[in-house]
This record gives sequence, structure tokens and C-alpha cells, in this order.
Amino acid sequence: MSSWSAMVNAVEGMQASSTGISSVSQNIANLNTAGYKASNVTFSDVLSSITPHANIMGVQAVQQNQISVQGSIQTTQNWSDVALQGNGFFVVNSAEAGSGKTQFTRDGSFVGTSLGTTSVTTATGTTTTSAGATYLTNSTGQFIMGWAAGTSPSNSTATLSAVNYTLGAVMAAKSTTAVTVGTNLPSNAPIYDPSNPKAGGITATNIPVYDSLGDAGNAQLIWTKSGANAWNAGIQPPTGAAVANLANNSYLNGTRYYASHGQLEFSSIPANGSYFTLNSTVAGGQPQTVKIEFYNSQSGVDPTQDGASLGTSSAPYVLGVDLSSVTDTTGVASAIENAIGNAANNPAAKGTFGMAKLLLGGVTDGADRFSATNNILNIVQSPGAAAVNVNCVSNATTGLGTSIVQSQVGAGGSSTPTGQFSIQQIDPAYTQVSAAPQSDSFGINAVNSTVVLGTNSFSVNKLPPTGTLTLDTATVPWATLQTGGVGYPFANASSTTQLAANATYWINSVAGVAGVSATSSGATVTLSTIGSASTAVIPDSAGATGEVAWANNTDGTSTESVNPGNYLQIGNIQIPWAQLVSGQVSSYADAYTGVSTTLTTPLTLPFGTTGTNTTALAQTDTDKLAGNITSALTQLAAVPVTIPGGVTATQDTVQANKIDLTSGTSPTSVFVSNGDVVWANGQVANKKAVTMGDASGYSSAGIGATFNGNGTVATTIPNILQVYWANGATAQAGTGNNITLNLSGLQQLASSTGVADTTQQDGHAAGTLTSVSFDNGGVLSGTYSNGKSEVLYTLAVATFTAPNALNPVSGNMFAATEGAGAMSINSIGGLNGQTSLVTGAVEGSNVSVDNEFTNMVVMQRAYELNSQVFKAGDEMSQRLRDLIT
Repeated sequence: MSSWSAMVNAVEGMQASSTGISSVSQNIANLNTAGYKASNVTFSDVLSSITPHANIMGVQAVQQNQISVQGSIQTTQNWSDVALQGNGFFVVNSAEAGSGKTQFTRDGSFVGTSLGTTSVTTATGTTTTSAGATYLTNSTGQFIMGWAAGTSPSNSTATLSAVNYTLGAVMAAKSTTAVTVGTNLPSNAPIYDPSNPKAGGITATNIPVYDSLGDAGNAQLIWTKSGANAWNAGIQPPTGAAVANLANNSYLNGTRYYASHGQLEFSSIPANGSYFTLNSTVAGGQPQTVKIEFYNSQSGVDPTQDGASLGTSSAPYVLGVDLSSVTDTTGVASAIENAIGNAANNPAAKGTFGMAKLLLGGVTDGADRFSATNNILNIVQSPGAAAVNVNCVSNATTGLGTSIVQSQVGAGGSSTPTGQFSIQQIDPAYTQVSAAPQSDSFGINAVNSTVVLGTNSFSVNKLPPTGTLTLDTATVPWATLQTGGVGYPFANASSTTQLAANATYWINSVAGVAGVSATSSGATVTLSTIGSASTAVIPDSAGATGEVAWANNTDGTSTESVNPGNYLQIGNIQIPWAQLVSGQVSSYADAYTGVSTTLTTPLTLPFGTTGTNTTALAQTDTDKLAGNITSALTQLAAVPVTIPGGVTATQDTVQANKIDLTSGTSPTSVFVSNGDVVWANGQVANKKAVTMGDASGYSSAGIGATFNGNGTVATTIPNILQVYWANGATAQAGTGNNITLNLSGLQQLASSTGVADTTQQDGHAAGTLTSVSFDNGGVLSGTYSNGKSEVLYTLAVATFTAPNALNPVSGNMFAATEGAGAMSINSIGGLNGQTSLVTGAVEGSNVSVDNEFTNMVVMQRAYELNSQVFKAGDEMSQRLRDLIT
């Protein structure tokens, strides 16, 4: 090798070292550049020329990129910073629509750039734009690419678009379509007793359901314990709804209604003369209509009308609701409840026999199905009763204005006019009507109400009395009280005052009748009851006078006067009390038509006003009257007069003044009050109508849910919730869009277990986009003001067969090359665990400071040595030239 060859090799060596030191400086300069990938320089010899006198082998520098080497993850806490851990590159494009140059980067320090519009390519290839968008770009303004929500990730750049979001964008409201109930019904609750609701056995599950407008209403599932491990289910509609139903849907039977509850909500006091109507079909009859009309008794007349020619839609019954003392909407609902209750349960006082039949037997089982809660009139359907059709259309005729909130399509379907809806008839499969007769009874008592204590009293007027003194089921001979003796305060039998004191002592200390107390003043004993308890005081039937003088008798004897007025009503049959007392029935009337019928041959009853035989002498007046009622009903049924519901009456074999009534499955009404006869003249307060032979609850087949012995749910019936909104919402649930009801999450455990309620539903209100964030799967989600979140974009990640062969380009990016091999585009989730995303962090450079300083020293030393070789060669050449010359 000549000196010239040595010099050429030295020059190439210095050039190679320069390339190496340049690579080192580049790496060190980008030590803190996010996602930067270091390059190394390696050397190889090069045969430049071979001549007889010169061999120039030389050297060349080969730069190698360390693109596949992972950089360290550095936390930033910036939501838009993301770092790839593993294979792959973010895909970037110079145009937001993806039509520009596609390149790749590991730099996840994204920034938001506002361009004023959003351009989204959907799965169908269409592009939509919207104002106010913020795009994610890299540090050089290249757009970060991904798949918009609704676009499935695919191995193609054609479906990609620039990742963007718009703060303030509106999420549309979503009506509830599914409810999953996770509620614990307390196993230690008692069986519900409607006469003692405070005892427990009833609980509620709150369900916030949404309509299509995004308005939320709190519906309630009402659970009533009906037996061991068994609960009935009811429904309370949310505010803003006209009707809520529970139903069961199966492919065999279709939709069958389990419970239905409607309501009227009042937003203001209706004008005088305005009205709404209730319509229903009474069993065995035609549809009948009641017009509920508002009036003011201080300035107008009660519009109530009833009669044989009324009840049709064109000529309805009219029930007046007095608003004279009403000052707010709560008072409106209460006034309607009271008016309906009085009309249905006390028809004689209001003259409302026709509409009473509709309200009791047709619309519901008992007027207590109409109840007021604040400004709401509840209309609860009764098992077996007909559907209730409500018409609260607001127009110039009804005059309702905006006083009733309900004004939208109801349960009749989308063709139902505005302001009309129906409370559905409950499917007979879920009612308790059976072929077995049902029974009830009432007692006949002297002068209406002496059986119920309250503050009644009796007097001891003559000695020595005979027979017994009876309170409820406790009995003591008068002779025992007369003689006194051990335990009694007095033993002097000659004093009626002392006898009264002994009776008082026995009642208070010995008889043990719940809730009864007695005080004595002279010969008078005053009885009272505590709370709602009531007890019967029964005189003996030995016939002796002077035993007990009832507080409302003035003759001082035990002879009872039974002299009620007007009618005893069973179903629609009215029998004059005077005829029953006299022992002869010559006529009866129809309560609903007003028609009176005179019998061709009067009915002769067992007892007249003056009994002459031995049996009659042994009877009290109430006993005789009970016998007469039994005989009258039996004879009328054979006249032929059809007693509604096949009612029969039997005089009780134990208590002669008690009538036992029995009916078949067809319902009829008997007007009674706390076990006493409700006289049809309206003189006794607190009347209550009992419907004979009708349903009083759900059968075992209609129980809402049953439970296993370990508290898990065994069976459930309702699987549909229907809510008919009344505020203008479209696509109402229930009109072809039932809400799926899943009760599998029910439990029945002791209340002390503290099991949390996990009831969920899928509806929500409208909301605006308030913030965005990435998750570890590269999914960009938005959080809205309504508390909901949804996926906006999914980041695209590109992988290559030989990533180190990518071509580094300006801006910390890479361009695809043929040497990099095939490109594949996936979501992070589609990379099968090869890659993950770290949020709030960036990938740092993979430059090793130690290596770079080592390389720098080596390159520097190599350069110096090559320069010395070049210098030595130069000097040798100079000497040679000198020698030649």
C-alpha cells in the first residue's frame, strides 16, 4: 500500500468518524424529545481500487435507526398526552379528512387545535361537519387519526378521520327502555294489614324513568307483603305521566296487565263550570259516564244530577265538586276525592245511586280507589274491575284551560285524542275472583250505633238484675256483680251505685276487653274506647227489665227501640226499613233507575211489631229485625226479584241480631258501617261500602314475586313497565315501545343486612359535552353535563414487519418504506396485548447518555488517529518528492 492509499483511507476514516460524531450529537440533542428514536453508526470496509502499486480499501459509515427500542414512560398529568407501550405508531395525516400524506409517530404529546369545523367519515363513507371542533394534532400540526364512534376499526386508512371533539356538543335525551330492579324486600316485614298500615309490610322501589324529552319522573314499584315469601306489586306513575302499568308479556299469551295506576295532576284551580269525565262499562251493562264538574257553593248551585235517563256519554251523570274552600291545587285533589267518596259510599245523602253503581262496581272496587296526594288525584285500578276512561280534554266546552297537566296521548294508543287516556283493566288471570261464594255480615243494633262504644254508657236502674253483662266476648253474671265479695270494691247489694262501681271494676280489671275503659258516676257507667278499637256491648236476652239502659234510651229499661228510616240497600234493591220493622214488605225500589215496584201479594215476615207467640217473646227487637231481613231477601229472590250477585241472607245461629250475607262471583254492594247497618237516610257517619263477591286482592297466581328460603327470587310475574307521558313527549313507552322490567335482582333478606339498592335504568336527560379523556385502550370518551359518557373516537395504531427500516422524517415522524414491510392498522384492543396505552404520559427518547458519551470518545479518538495517519502519509509523500527533486 502506498502512502497515497494510506492518506485516502485516513480521509475516509475521518469522514466515517465525522458521520458517527454527527449521529451522537443528533441523539444527544434529542435526548428530551418525546418519542425520539436514536440512531447508531456502524462501519464497514470498502474496496475503492486495487492497482499494482496501490490498494485503497477504505471505510464507510452505516447509520442504523433504533426505532423498535422502547423509550421510557414519563408522567405529565396532561389528559391529551398518551404513550405507546409496545409495538406500533400513531397514524397522522396532513389533512383532517385523511386525504393528505400519511405518516407515523411515537410522539403522543397531542395538542388541541381549533379549525372551526368537524369532519367525520362514517362507516358508510359519508362526511359530516360541525362548528366549534377541537382537533388533536402533533407538535408539527399533523392530525391524529382514528375511528369515529360508530365506525368499526378496520385494516384500512379509508375509514380513518381526524380525532376531534366539540365542547358544548349536545347529547340527545334517551327515553327509558329497560329497568333492572335490584331491591331487598325485608323478610322480617309483617304481612300487610290495610286496617293497620303503620305496622309495616309495604315498601317502595324508586325508579327514575326518562321520557323522550329528557324529563325525569320518579316511578315507584309498591311492594305489599301478602304472605310468607310472597309480595304483590303495584305501580305509582311518575310526575308528568298519565298512566303507569305493570304487565306480563309472553310469546304465548301476549301482553296481560297486572296493575294499572292513573293520575290527574292539577297545576291550578279549575274554573267554576269546568269539568272532566270518567267513563266505564258496569258489569253486565252499557258504558256509563260521570261528569266531574267544579262549582262554588257560595256563588252557585251544586250541579249534581242522577237519574234513570242519565249516564250516557251524551247525557252523563253529573257530580259536583265544591271549590268554595279550596285555595290551592292540593285542595282541588282532596275535594274531588271527597266528592267521589260521598257519592259512591253514601248515595242516599247525595242522591247519587246511579253513579254510585258505576264508581263502585264499574270503575273500581270501592271509591277509595280515588285518592288525593298533594296536587294529584290517583286512580288505582282494582282487580276484576272495568277499565277507567278519563277525558280531560281542554277546550272551550270543558273550560279546563291549563288546570290539568295531563293533556297528551294516553294508554289507548297513538290514535287517542289529546287529553284522553285509560287505566287498563287488569287481566283476570291476576285477580282473586273465584267460583267459591264470598261472604260478609253486619249486625242489627238498637237505634243505629250503640254497638260502637266511643263514649256510650249504660245505667243500672233496678235490682236485682238477672242474666249477664257482656262486653265483646267477656261475660259476667249480674248476680256476681251484685253480691260483690272478694276482689270487688263493694259488697252491699242494696245500692245500685255500688253495683255500678263493681261493674266498672270488672270492666277495667277483669274483663280484659282491649281498648275499653269504664268510669262510674252514681248508677251510670260510662264506656269509652282507646284509639280506633271498637267493642260491642250485648244485653242478655232473658227478658228481664232494668238490666241495661242504653245511653240513648230514656225509659230506663232494657227494651230496645229499632226504628231506622228510609231503605236498606243491597245492590240496587232498596227495601223500606219501616216495612222490615212491621213484618210485611209490600214494595221495593231500584236505586239506580228510581223505579218503585209494588208487590201484588205482600211478603209476610216472621215477626211483626207485636209478637204474640213464645218465640217472639224471647226475641229482642234487633233479633226480630234480623229474622225479617233474612226472610225478606229469601222471599224476594223467589218473587221473582233478582237480588244482585245472588246474595242470600242467613240469621246468625250464635248472635241472633247478626245477618250473614253470601254471594257468588258477581259483585254487588251492601252499604254497611263498622258492622252496623248503614241506614239509607244518611244519618250515620263514616259509611263504608263493601262489595260482595268481588275481588279484594291478587290470587297466588298474581303475586308479583315469590322467594326461596335463602332469600333469592323464585318467581316473578311483571316483566313490562309502561309509562304514558302527558307532557308532549314523543315515542312514548307503552305505545309500541314497552320498557323491559327485569326483577331477577330482587332479594328477600332481613332489613338489618343493609343490602344496597342497585336498581338501574338506561334512560337519561339531554346534556352538553363538558370534558374528554382517553382510556388505556386508546378510546376517547366524552363526559356530559347529564352525568353520562360516550365514546367519541378510537385511536388507530399502525404496525410494520420491520419498523427499524422506516424512514425518519422531519417533525419526529416516520415514513413508510418498502424495507419496512407490510403495514397493518388496528385499534389497541385489536393488537392482542402487544401494545397498551399509558394516559397522562409520553414516551421519552430511547437515547442512552452513557452510550452516546462512549461513542463520542471513540469517534473523536478515531478521527484524531486517522488525522495522524493522513499527516504521516503527507509527510512521507513530501520527503519522497524532495528526494526525487
